[in-house]
Amino acid sequence: AVVWTIVGVIAATRTGQGGGRSDLLKAISGFIPVALPGSLVAGAIALLLVLGNWRKRLGNASLGSLLGLSWGAPRQVLNGVLAGAALAMFVLPLMSLMAERPAPPDLLTQLAGSSRAALLAWMISAVLLAPPIEELMFRGALLGGLADTGNIRAAALISGATFWLMHGPEFVHWPAAVAIGLLTIL
Repeated sequence: AVVWTIVGVIAATRTGQGGGRSDLLKAISGFIPVALPGSLVAGAIALLLVLGNWRKRLGNASLGSLLGLSWGAPRQVLNGVLAGAALAMFVLPLMSLMAERPAPPDLLTQLAGSSRAALLAWMISAVLLAPPIEELMFRGALLGGLADTGNIRAAALISGATFWLMHGPEFVHWPAAVAIGLLTIL
């Protein structure tokens, strides 16, 4: 949030009072290659600082179990891979039902398409940086912390619902909400 607030302030000062929305978008798009990965790295650093504090209090073994950092039995890993593949076979045809969007592209699409560097930063952030950070935050810290209350089902429900709702801006069409919900459950 701090990184994007700084980007917004700098972009607004560059466009001035006479600048319109397109001028502001253009100014912001120039910062995407640095700000997008920077904001994810800042979030990762904050998460690591919190986890480091927890490690001091709990010890390495307890922190690992709290975060669910284990591969499980080979059969469990195989079942997870098979379930993911089966879900993909269901979700991909479902996504083809999405109609074309008549409305103009949203702000994130405009920014990601503003330059090749912005698109590359967006792809790297979405594929390489965000997933491990999200998994550590939701499946590790949140689920692990809530599971300590003794009710693992409630912990899984709260963690999953929080993860699903965080992706709410991506629910442009109902298949996206269903797909993200199914991935959350899986």
